Amino acid sequence: MDLVPSKETLALALSGAGTPSVSRLEGIEPGAARDIDQAMRELARDYPALTRDLGAVTTTDPHENFLAQPDLVAYAVMDGSERGIHLNPVAMAEQVRAGQVEEATGWTVPGGGSVRGVLYHEVGEHLADRIMRDPDARTALNTTVSAVLGRPYDVMGVHDPETMTAVESRLSTYGATTPHDLIAEAFTEYRASASPRPLARAVGELIDRLQTTHAPRPQDVTLTALPREEVYARRRGPADDPEADPDLRALRDVDTRISQSRYRDESAERQAGKILQRIAKTWGRDGTQRLLETFQARSPYVRDGIVWAARQNDPGKPGKPGGERPQPARPSRTASPTSHTQKGAYDAETLYDSQADRRHWKDVMREADRLAREYTAADRNQDADGFQDAIDNAQAFVRRHGLADADRTHWYKFKGAARMDDWTTFRETEDTSTGIGFISEILLYDFDLEPDDLKGTGAAGQSGTQGYEPPIRDHDDFGKVDVERRVKVPLAGLRPQRVEDYPNAAQPLTEEHKEAMRKAYDELRRFIEQLGSKEVRFGDLLAIINKVNPTGHNRNCPETSLAIDDILRGKPTVAGPLNAAPVPIIRGTLGKRAIDKYMRLSSLKKVAKILLDEGPGSRGIVIGYSGSGIGHVCNVLNVNGNIYYADGQHQRVYKDRHPMEGRYGEFDFFQTR
Repeated sequence: MDLVPSKETLALALSGAGTPSVSRLEGIEPGAARDIDQAMRELARDYPALTRDLGAVTTTDPHENFLAQPDLVAYAVMDGSERGIHLNPVAMAEQVRAGQVEEATGWTVPGGGSVRGVLYHEVGEHLADRIMRDPDARTALNTTVSAVLGRPYDVMGVHDPETMTAVESRLSTYGATTPHDLIAEAFTEYRASASPRPLARAVGELIDRLQTTHAPRPQDVTLTALPREEVYARRRGPADDPEADPDLRALRDVDTRISQSRYRDESAERQAGKILQRIAKTWGRDGTQRLLETFQARSPYVRDGIVWAARQNDPGKPGKPGGERPQPARPSRTASPTSHTQKGAYDAETLYDSQADRRHWKDVMREADRLAREYTAADRNQDADGFQDAIDNAQAFVRRHGLADADRTHWYKFKGAARMDDWTTFRETEDTSTGIGFISEILLYDFDLEPDDLKGTGAAGQSGTQGYEPPIRDHDDFGKVDVERRVKVPLAGLRPQRVEDYPNAAQPLTEEHKEAMRKAYDELRRFIEQLGSKEVRFGDLLAIINKVNPTGHNRNCPETSLAIDDILRGKPTVAGPLNAAPVPIIRGTLGKRAIDKYMRLSSLKKVAKILLDEGPGSRGIVIGYSGSGIGHVCNVLNVNGNIYYADGQHQRVYKDRHPMEGRYGEFDFFQTR
């Protein structure tokens, strides 16, 4: 049997739509071609609808990514006439050796470094695109991934540091980068590995259910997206095998999480409380007593909770249901006429449904003040994880309490809680936010919502984008501008200085991209106005990172690095969906803004030493590469004596070390301040 793919085979098994010819795959080594052919046959068998809509699998390079990145193995195009998977025959020839290194270092998943793995990853990118577009599929994926990670997951969000750590340990460094890559890497391991790990298996089985009608239901209920009631209805009780009970396993996990956390993890504490409540209700007296005698809790919180659970089933001890010490009732307050505001303004007494509703929103305000204190402390201490956690927690807080809803009732109830005459608020100082102030900033910058706007903006209402674009000038910070080239760049007034140096900066933008870029530009403009002449703190750096790449493009690091440097110069700027650039061109562009250059450094440690010697406030842009191909570009800064790598493309800030250390052999550093 001839295993070399024929024209007919490729037309049927690879593209589904369109008829790619053998000549378009020329250059692929025969063994790799056989692997591709066999893998696509299997995918066509298992996911016929997907492969029909996949598009072409070719060795063409419509976006010229291989020219800019010679070591790029493949990329996926989701729509348009070039929809499909595009393979680099030169890089594919070296993939076997390079793939072994990528798997050994954990950059990619087991099997992800193989030729099949490359193909599966790109198919996974198409699957991720489908999931992102389908609300039901997104919900199912969030539930599935959350169950495996043991923490809430949002496929439409950005991976915070804790999520990245959780995904990296269960999948790969590549998979931890973005939700898109998580799906692609999980699917790769599911298809390429003989023994996929729990996260890959869970996501793969979900994809089976979403893409096929005859896929078997998974048997491991701890990894499925079943409702909680169904999961616990199927479990074995502690009398059968205490160690097999899912509540016990969950309690061990959350106990470890609480004990290892550097800060108080209230989410884990709430989870532990729910688990212990279920144990108290379902295990009975003997089960909870056995738990008390045998479970070696590592955290005081869980230890105390186990004692409480045991007491719930012991009628001779205080603390059983109905026997808890009653809490003293607060005297009810009757608002005086003077506590009412003027006509047309906020009226707390008529807005709240009951005294219980008033108390609820006062508790919500207390929670907001606690979040504000955590945010301020993390910013002051330059604690990367704590700062991002505070923002993530505040965003979840807004969603949970409906503060960004188009109906502004919940927002006014929340705001009214700060005005109640029996409520003592946490006072705002020069470097401390109140709960009301902090949440207002979250609504403004993360939900595009003016807190006092009844109609709302952005996702909660109508867009707040004004469409302003600064004029193109014939000079910038670095000298004379090639106006003829710059005017060809879409939204050039919003984009970095000298972005026109990159050959593909003039590619057209979609209306969605334009809207996102205008919105982010306006937010960054307001951010810079508020920052004024103050030195950039760690929290400011994260705010920049979260806004600089509004299109979410994952090949535009040369442009995001320019944009961040311009923002740090006091110029509001956003990056567009640039598709990479060759190293020589990047060197030339960065050289125009550099006050000093350090070429072909062997390690990022040397970059860090340069900035530490220069002192706080110094910064620059670093290129990591191997051979002649570009690998990655990011900004690096000295913030109060700490080195941070600001990765605008991936929307992450790394302290002390960037993941490209060890992945690329050489680094060029362009100091810009």
